[in-house]
Amino acid sequence: GVDVNDEENADEQMNFGFSTGDESIPEAYIYITAYPLPDEMKDISVDSPLYWYDKSFKGFVIKYNDLINTEDPAQQLYDCLVKIQKETSKLMMN
Repeated sequence: GVDVNDEENADEQMNFGFSTGDESIPEAYIYITAYPLPDEMKDISVDSPLYWYDKSFKGFVIKYNDLINTEDPAQQLYDCLVKIQKETSKLMMN
């Protein structure tokens, strides 16, 4: 594991954010990225509307319009964020 008190070697982080859209994804979306990016992160099994994105950045994406059209958007988002955080943190701590 990583000693979080060792600042030089404890730079692991996960980023969860919202974009109103950009050149790579022209519509609003939620993203999940990690640094440093574990190679195996792309192999985490996810269900739609969450998907792996690897064009202008690497991470998971949920398009906002796809999210709000799910049965329970708040629960869907929560479940996606928690799953990716748990699975990625395991990869980052190895």
